[in-house]
Amino acid sequence: MRSWAHGKGITDAMIDRETEKFRDYWRSASGQNAAKVDWPAAWRLWMQRAQERGGSPDNLRSLSDARQPRPARNARDIGLSNDELEDIASGRMQL
Repeated sequence: MRSWAHGKGITDAMIDRETEKFRDYWRSASGQNAAKVDWPAAWRLWMQRAQERGGSPDNLRSLSDARQPRPARNARDIGLSNDELEDIASGRMQL
């Protein structure tokens, strides 16, 4: 997921900041709208909208990015366990 964002010109700093916002928003949400079938797609849409609010990819690349976290590989990288992601996708759990 992180490599997808890098391909869109989004910095690690913005990925970390927006992923935290995404996780907090959906964990606090309730109701039918909070249930998502495809959480990675919801995250990508969140990142695209954040990028649109923040300017062009060139502007995003120029932000200070002091640390280089490991690339995202699974649901845990956006703050969820794989079991939680499966439970959310199946409707057994809501964020």
